[in-house]
Order: sequence, then C-alpha cells, then structure tokens
Amino acid sequence: MKIIVAPLHWGLGHATRMVPLINSLLERDVQVHLASDGDALSVLKKNFPSLPATALPAYNIQYKYDNLLLNSFSLSANILRTIPKEQKAIRILAQAIKADAIISDNRYGCHTPFTKNIFVTHQLNIITNPLTQKLVNRINRHFLRHFQQIWTPDFPHTPNLAGKLAHHSSMDKVQYIGSLSRFQPIRQQPKTIDVLAILSGPEPQRSYFEQLLIQQLTSTKLKAVLVRGKPSAPDNALSTTRIQTIQYASTDELTQLIAASKIIISRSGYSTIMDFYALGLFADAPQKVIFVPTPGQPEQIYLAEKMMLDNRVVAMKQDKFDLASAIQLTDTLQAADFPSARQNLLAQAVNELINLSFGTSV
Repeated sequence: MKIIVAPLHWGLGHATRMVPLINSLLERDVQVHLASDGDALSVLKKNFPSLPATALPAYNIQYKYDNLLLNSFSLSANILRTIPKEQKAIRILAQAIKADAIISDNRYGCHTPFTKNIFVTHQLNIITNPLTQKLVNRINRHFLRHFQQIWTPDFPHTPNLAGKLAHHSSMDKVQYIGSLSRFQPIRQQPKTIDVLAILSGPEPQRSYFEQLLIQQLTSTKLKAVLVRGKPSAPDNALSTTRIQTIQYASTDELTQLIAASKIIISRSGYSTIMDFYALGLFADAPQKVIFVPTPGQPEQIYLAEKMMLDNRVVAMKQDKFDLASAIQLTDTLQAADFPSARQNLLAQAVNELINLSFGTSV
C-alpha cells in the first residue's frame, strides 16, 4: 500500500505531529511518500531520510499584522490562490507513484478522485475574527467535502486538549485519533538551564519574538538556550556565555534540553501543546511552561487562555511580555488531569484505513 503524507508548512508543528503517524504506517509495511514545502519538508526529511519526498506549492503563510481581520483576509487569499496549484501537483504525484491514499494535514488541495483522502485537523471549529468566523467555517466545510474522513488529533471526551476547537461540531466523518506527538515522557535530570525558549511559527513574528527574548535575557543573569526552529538554516547561530542559540534540535536533543530546564517558553500552537502533554509537562514535572501566542493568531490565543484558566501555564501577550513577571507567575501553576497518552486511537484509525483498502484484518 502506498500513502502520501502531506502536512502544511505553518511553522513546524504540522510536520512534527506527522512523525508518529508515519511511524505507525511504516510499522505496517506501508510505503510512505512525503510531500510538503519549506522547513516542514526539511523536518520530515531529517526524521525520515530514506523516504521519497516531493515539494508542493507553498501557501506562504505569514502573520504580518496584529489585527485578526487583516490576517484572516491575507491568509485566506494566499490559501485560496494556492489550492488549485496544490491539486494539480498532488494529482501528478499520486498518479506517478500509484498512491492508494493521501493523508493531508491541513492542506486543502491534497486529494484526488482516485485515492482515499484523509484530512487531519484539530480545528473543526475555526476561531477567527467574529465578522468572518461563520464564513470561514462554511468555506472550511466546503473544502472538506472532498475527504472521506477527518482525523482529529484529540481525545473524544472531556478532559481533552483542544477544547471547543475540536469538539461540539456538527461535522460528520470525524474520527478522534488521540494526541499526536513524537515525544515520550521525559526522564528528569539536574537542571542546568534556567530558560529554554522554543521558537517556531510563521515569520515575521517568529523573529520579532526571538529578538524580544534575547533583549530581555541579556539584562538578566539567567542561563538560557534558544532553539530557533530553523532546520534549513546553516548551523552558525550566535551564542554568548549565558545564551546559547541552536538552529534546530532533533527529538532526542530537544528532549534532553527540556529535561535539563527549569522554565520552558514557547508559542501556544496545538502541536506544541500535544508535545508538552506527551512529555508530561502539564502533569507533575518540575518544569514550568510560559506560553506567548503568536500575535494575530486567534487559535493560539484561545489555547493559551484555556490552559492558563486551568492554571497549567502562564500565558502572556507578546506586546506585554515581561520575562521577570512571567517567571514569577509560574510559582502558582498546578498539575493537570488529562487522559492517558497510552490510548491506541491512532493505531485503530491506521488499521481501519488499511482494512478499507485491502478488505483484510490487521
């Protein structure tokens, strides 16, 4: 069986959360073909260097504005412009390799009439500007009609990770596949890093946040590590005595960095939340988490506020970010109650997909 796995390039999260799914396919002797663009494709190639990979047209997602409405119009225009190009590219690829199925993580054009088409998303209810929210969700449902199944990386009941983003939707064809993460629970070790900043997400906001962190860290005596989230960049990032800068960290490297850190600062993307959940950072781990959502990205704002209301993280807006205050607030954080990460919802979904293709039991 041949399956194309095609995650969106929107930061690195869509690509990294495909890692456990791809591993699940490979364990069942499925031939996997990778398809994406930019740093997302680079991440997939680093994790699976022996798998074939194809570049797809780029959505060119950027958050240029702090204004939600302006970002909504800009993003929608880019996506709608790219979908026809993406459809043409994926059809050519699927025909060339005789693909049986396509698993698309938020790439709306990655489907064909002659393959089984799976769409992976946690956004069954897209949050955007109130003026455009109904229209955006109507357009979303319009494009999803091309897919036979919607795989939602969350748990079907409360407690869950995505809240209203992935629940209370009238959308059919939805199958919950549990939390997707390449990480395992960490083994704690002596804390040698005061602050670990994991940078990700679309430009230019990623760079703005990086500059803000460096500026504030420079005025402290804290030992810090910044992971820039730039897998394609040359490994020549600048470092000082107290601030180490790393272009990109592999799964094992990032696990070790987190295990050695007291404070973790990152964006509040959903893939990051799934990773931190898998690592045990919302349970009884000694590490404290500070979320700074990407400006103009309502999904991240909602998720950060949701986790803060549950007293699991400190959440702070980028334009109000103060490192000293955020660290002080981490003293009040509590452990979270979430479902077991050992649920086999992903394995069930993959087995059912293979069964549908071959009519056999796995």
